Amino acid sequence: MRKGFSLIELYIVLAVLAIIAIIGVPTLRNFYERKALENTIWQLAQDLRIAREKAITQQQDLIAYIGEDEYYVEFMQYGMLQNPQTYNLHFVPGDTTSRYFKNVKFPRNIKMQLVSPTLNINGKNYLVIVFKAGGNTDEIRGQAKIVNSLNGRRLSSDTNITSNNGLVITGKNLTINLSYSIKITTTGKIAMMY
Repeated sequence: MRKGFSLIELYIVLAVLAIIAIIGVPTLRNFYERKALENTIWQLAQDLRIAREKAITQQQDLIAYIGEDEYYVEFMQYGMLQNPQTYNLHFVPGDTTSRYFKNVKFPRNIKMQLVSPTLNINGKNYLVIVFKAGGNTDEIRGQAKIVNSLNGRRLSSDTNITSNNGLVITGKNLTINLSYSIKITTTGKIAMMY
């Protein structure tokens, strides 16, 4: 009667485990990288939806700044904090942390591909989107527009999203060369695209 394993049997088991590890580790890493990108894009889409909803319910234009490696989303106008009668004053990237202004940095291997036009704010380029309150006759509530210029904290110029396909923001994972996108229509609806 045998007690235990021979050295050859142990080597065979170790070789099989090594082969499984060699095959499994890259697959597991790709799964992790894909999920990190998906979660990042999903969170950005959720924050944009919240900003749109708050623009409608609070009756104030709210701005989102999307950079290559970070984004900022406004949940209440800056002027409302200083003086409730002062409208059209906005948070800008670089402001100190506030519960009305969210800043998220993307993981190091995830970058956003920016579409024109972008604004240079504090030395970084941002795609700037405003969700409209619908105060003017030519605007609908929650409509998304691209910001062309800011004058300090004031929104001074914006344009409609004119493409039939809407505005597409693409996030790319540089490690596995995979990308997911967010589509924003003229009416402000936001959808993820895989």
